[in-house]
Amino acid sequence: MCGIAGVMLNELDPRAGDWAATMTQRLHHRGPDDGGAAAFGLGGRPVVTRALGSPGQTVEWEYLVAQAALGARRLAIVDLSPAGHQPMASEDGAVWLVFNGEIYNHVALREELSARGMAFRGRCDTEVFLAAYRAWGTACFQRLEGMWAAAIFDWREGRAVLARDRLGIKPLFVTRFEKGLAFASEIPALLALPGAPREAGEPGLRDFLVRGLVDHVQETMFAGIYAFPPGCYGELNLQQREGTSASGVIRRYWRMDLSTRDPSDAPRRVHDALASAVESHLVGDVPIGTCLSGGIDSSSIVALLGRRDRASPGTWSQHAFTACLPGHAMDETRFAEIAGRAAGSLHWHRVEPSAERLAAAMEPFVRHQGQPVGSASMYLQWEVMGLAKQTGVKVLLDGQGGDELFCGYHGHVPPFLASLIRRGRIGAFLREYRAARRGLFSGGQLRGHVAAALLPPGWRDALRRRRDRAAMNWLAPELFSVDDAPTLASALGWRDESGEATVGGGALEVELARILLRESLPALLRYEDASSMAHSIEARVPFLDRGVTELAMRLPATLKIRGGVSKAVLRDAMRGLVPDEVLSRRDKIGYGAPQAQWMRGALRDWWVEAITSGSFVHRGCFRPNGVKALMDRFERGDDSAATPLWRMALVETWARMYLD
Repeated sequence: MCGIAGVMLNELDPRAGDWAATMTQRLHHRGPDDGGAAAFGLGGRPVVTRALGSPGQTVEWEYLVAQAALGARRLAIVDLSPAGHQPMASEDGAVWLVFNGEIYNHVALREELSARGMAFRGRCDTEVFLAAYRAWGTACFQRLEGMWAAAIFDWREGRAVLARDRLGIKPLFVTRFEKGLAFASEIPALLALPGAPREAGEPGLRDFLVRGLVDHVQETMFAGIYAFPPGCYGELNLQQREGTSASGVIRRYWRMDLSTRDPSDAPRRVHDALASAVESHLVGDVPIGTCLSGGIDSSSIVALLGRRDRASPGTWSQHAFTACLPGHAMDETRFAEIAGRAAGSLHWHRVEPSAERLAAAMEPFVRHQGQPVGSASMYLQWEVMGLAKQTGVKVLLDGQGGDELFCGYHGHVPPFLASLIRRGRIGAFLREYRAARRGLFSGGQLRGHVAAALLPPGWRDALRRRRDRAAMNWLAPELFSVDDAPTLASALGWRDESGEATVGGGALEVELARILLRESLPALLRYEDASSMAHSIEARVPFLDRGVTELAMRLPATLKIRGGVSKAVLRDAMRGLVPDEVLSRRDKIGYGAPQAQWMRGALRDWWVEAITSGSFVHRGCFRPNGVKALMDRFERGDDSAATPLWRMALVETWARMYLD
């Protein structure tokens, strides 16, 4: 796991190396073990490299009038020796790589590449990544299994290549600044550049304040800063004429296949795929632990590791980390304890997040996230990562993705029911509708959601926008009429040949994929990356392994939602391994925090000051009378007002930190 950064300039400039180094040092928390930068003259020659120490440490740097520069910070996980230093160059110095993430099949790829005559100096996956590119070019991305964001300067071909893993587990942000193009693992690193964007993107601001959405489109909450699209690579010309910006093209190397299959042994296949994924995610030369919330997903990972320990006693010492909320209705500690006890030998570490602790940590929490977060629940993950760091565990496996793949959210139910109606399966619809009413929804609420799901997408979106505008009288009307956000390619003038992210499937499968790829998973992955890397922890997500993902997305929804029970096929797959008390849970807490209670307690001073300040009023996004009415509702005990108040206070805190 690392942090990467780089620049590609419109004209030669002696500051290129310093810009890359400065951005890279802002990522020191992502890779405290090692750091380096390289600046490249015209056509890649000459090259000047620099070792980077601690932030603020002065290191001699031979200045070069450069065309481009790269930088990387390293969190050493596989092969802790200096052989994993980045930026890494090929033997002839023609190809350079910086890479953030983990390649889980690097051992198999090394053997294949060695058989082709390639030599390796060490055991790290960075060297395998570089060799794979040398052997197969951009086709190598299809062979990599893992999580990554990478930048390659290929001076043989006169091109730079940016790439990101299939689901965007690892972040990569791109922007233009006054001297050219820049990229980095985190947005705050980009803000170190002269002329970097420091304005809020109105589409992102609207979507966050209205619906809590972030990371659902390529433009971030900063106008002009973009998330590179998952499952894609971009090729940029490094041989452009001086004074012109690099031309580029974005292509997709992976599409999610949604054509459904209904295998008779689906539970066994799910079990085997997840077990294989967990095993592959144990690669490394440092202590590895697990997050344990008490939900089905994290409990499945802990159970599989417990079985591994029983099969080979003494080869594995499992550390699990839980955020506990004693006395709160959403506390899952009891289920985490049940799952941990069943796993066998387990070192269980617990932390108790609180409003007081969040109030004290608000500044670093918001600063490391880089963009506003949708609720206080994300702070629980922050605390877990901090506890892992204190314990000396450097890698954590987490259950992220299980809900999205196996229909674990309440929001999956209405489109599922609508699909049964469309297919004429009225009997099945009535059974599932009654079951959903018993366990998840009131009758009127469910009918409305199903009716909306039956509408064409355009009508549904128009109805939602009209409802939002009428209900949210605390937001300025102008926010509801801003244009949609541009894509990275359209904003930078690149050709976009990426096409659709999915192939096949019917209306239901496309809707479930949209929830996975846009509305839910991207934000959760960025939150987790930011919180883990703030504490120099590598977070791994076995449920998002390619084998699990591709299998799960092709299973019919009737295997995932059955009799009002979500994640049915996953429950079946884990039967006999995960305790029945966990598998039989019907509640969906989802790592929640008692946000309203916290906001009436130790967080009160923070949010009240934020949304009554002069700077908040002058932003022009809010209607003072509507905000005051919302505050009054909250004071009278209406907990539903807590979420919009949190969002507004977070936007103000973030804006002061990054825009003012």
